[in-house]
Amino acid sequence: MTSLVLDFDGTMCHLFRNFDLKQTAVLLQKTMSRFGVVFCAKQDVFDVFAAIAAQVPDVDAKRTAYLAADAVISEAEDLAVKTCVPIPGVEDFFLRLAPANKYNIGIATNNSARCVRSFLTRIGCSAPVVGRVPDNPERLKPDPWSLSEVLALLNAPSSDSIFVGDSANDCVCCDKCGCTFVGMASTVKKKERLLKLVPSSMLVSDFYELNDKLKAILHTS
Repeated sequence: MTSLVLDFDGTMCHLFRNFDLKQTAVLLQKTMSRFGVVFCAKQDVFDVFAAIAAQVPDVDAKRTAYLAADAVISEAEDLAVKTCVPIPGVEDFFLRLAPANKYNIGIATNNSARCVRSFLTRIGCSAPVVGRVPDNPERLKPDPWSLSEVLALLNAPSSDSIFVGDSANDCVCCDKCGCTFVGMASTVKKKERLLKLVPSSMLVSDFYELNDKLKAILHTS
């Protein structure tokens, strides 16, 4: 059985396509000010963890700040997943194509596992999920921890596994684990960025193309 690990946001869906993160960024800025952390509301919300790491030397205070930041982001994810836009074919892939081809699927993501499970429930399926650890953001991709954990849950050797992601962090994480990488280039900008990392032959734009690509990879392996 082929083991396939997927990233979530940008790979399975556009999580924040219909959600305005500006209010979340402003709330993070206010929340972080309580910990003496300077965080600009114009930054990517996930940059808050690096800001905490750099600006809070005390271990206990740092952990508390991490948890506070995670709570703000997790709330946004819980709201956003209700209106997120699935990548074309993802439901059909999970419910029909993957079982037919005996793919063993797991999900490794920087998003919260709760958010991902909510999405899986929405499309009527399930899979092992390893997501963001609230007080240990050092394990976020490109660190290979989440992918390694999913592979362990699937009892899958990395050399025989495929990881599908949409970012440079996903590609680096995959390389560290020794898996085969397939890029999900669901937008023109993503395709441009991914082409700097992998050949066009290893890119797909939706889950129907992914299914065809997996068959081609497995046929030649």
